[in-house]
Amino acid sequence: MVGNDIPFFDASKVRSRPLTIWDMQNGVRLVDPPPGAFTFRFPKAVVNSKGRLYLFWGETSNPGLVEAFRWQTIPITSIWWATYDRESGWSKPEQVIAGSLLDWSSVTSAEALVGEDGDIAFALPGSSRQTRTLFRTTADRWHLTPIPAGGAYAHLAGKGEHLFFAYVDAAVGSRQSDVNSVFMIRSDNGGVTWKPPILVSRSGLLGAYELHLVSMRDGSLHLVWVQDNGNGSSVIRHVSSSNGGTRWSPPQDLPIIAAPGGASLAVSSDQCSGIHVLYQDSQMGPEDMRLGYAYWRSRWIGPNRLFPKYRVGGDAAFNRITDNRILVVFLAQKAGSEPKSAAWMLYSQGLSGNDGGLTHARQ
Repeated sequence: MVGNDIPFFDASKVRSRPLTIWDMQNGVRLVDPPPGAFTFRFPKAVVNSKGRLYLFWGETSNPGLVEAFRWQTIPITSIWWATYDRESGWSKPEQVIAGSLLDWSSVTSAEALVGEDGDIAFALPGSSRQTRTLFRTTADRWHLTPIPAGGAYAHLAGKGEHLFFAYVDAAVGSRQSDVNSVFMIRSDNGGVTWKPPILVSRSGLLGAYELHLVSMRDGSLHLVWVQDNGNGSSVIRHVSSSNGGTRWSPPQDLPIIAAPGGASLAVSSDQCSGIHVLYQDSQMGPEDMRLGYAYWRSRWIGPNRLFPKYRVGGDAAFNRITDNRILVVFLAQKAGSEPKSAAWMLYSQGLSGNDGGLTHARQ
């Protein structure tokens, strides 16, 4: 797990080099940050099949200390990366791309793809909001190629030379007002060229948010997002394709209590072609969020609440450890505490599951 260690979002300054990296399975801090006077904004990391850690982060043109509450509002002007392995330590940090206004935050960049040969692919911000940049490593060398698509909630999936890139944007040429429609483009040559975009779901006045793209072992593609259902209500929507995104299944919706764009959706798949979903349940009010959970396999199961004795804050995250075990990491307070004075603590929990989703928890 990687993140920014910011103890208090008040008038205090964010400490220098606030990157933290943890081995959540063993509960220990993994390694100190890469060398250099960096602020490590919105760090993202992936470990390839050879055990090497790839770290990406954003920087600003003014790296001085700032108040914690301004941390997320300062524009990102460059993206950096470094690698780490136990034998040689950190590589020298390198700048990947620079721009006046890069779209880089906790929700705007796709997760990295890890190949069986140890190579990775990662969709980074482009030089404008209408493009993305595909970052690829091949034989320990990295390459940048443009992706002719922009929008928000960008997600990359695929294997080998077959890549799929999903995103949310307004539909051009629509006769009606349109916000946050769902699109996907594909490449069959490792991102060198891309086919024209496919409109998966037109939004109209009710937008799509927090889009996730999942590629299963059987080759099927799955899109999961939060759909504005009108009058302040939301659903988690699922569609799938078995032919590379040319045709999509009818949507399957799961009603949830969460504001559109405020569910902090997290998605992970399992070996049984099931999809696990975490989100912030706002039934108790905006200052008393709980961790909601749902499972999809042919149909929706749930929603349920995980850890109901805790109120959650920020983005929860999880990943598959084994075929039937998932690790959940979340920031939380005890539910009966005073929200403004109680400390926020980082928790991790191992969850066991079966074909019906998660069944019980073990600390």
